[in-house]
Amino acid sequence: MKVLKIFYLLLIMHAISLEFVFAQCGSNSIPNVTSCFDFGESYNDYELVSGGKVSDLIGSCLLPATSAATTPQKIILLGVLEVDIDYSFAANSKIITFKNDDYPEIEITSSSLLKIHNSTILSCGNLWQGITVNSGSRLELFNTTLYSIRNNI
Repeated sequence: MKVLKIFYLLLIMHAISLEFVFAQCGSNSIPNVTSCFDFGESYNDYELVSGGKVSDLIGSCLLPATSAATTPQKIILLGVLEVDIDYSFAANSKIITFKNDDYPEIEITSSSLLKIHNSTILSCGNLWQGITVNSGSRLELFNTTLYSIRNNI
């Protein structure tokens, strides 16, 4: 009986730690996307991004632009990621989109440049909206795989 109580206590502590990891990025719900993880990956490998401007998410959910260009990132995107500054996702980055209330989307605004090289963007479950490149903005994709897009680029 004592072993069972310890197990439950550890289980509760684990659930609390998962909540803490994702709460810093503005969402209390943890989507079930484990089927989209590569072998050996866990929620601790990812940052949960509920959406917003890249400039506002740096430091909490996203790496600073200088680090992002050389350090791979793994994120779970729930909403619209607005690229309002020049930003890069380094090689081996992975973005998993998950439909929460709206279809996830990446939108490049403010004459910004988004670079994604040697990386993967995929939907877990439903389709994702795609990448919108507004007038004056630029998108640079190189050897990047995009899966399950609703409206493409």
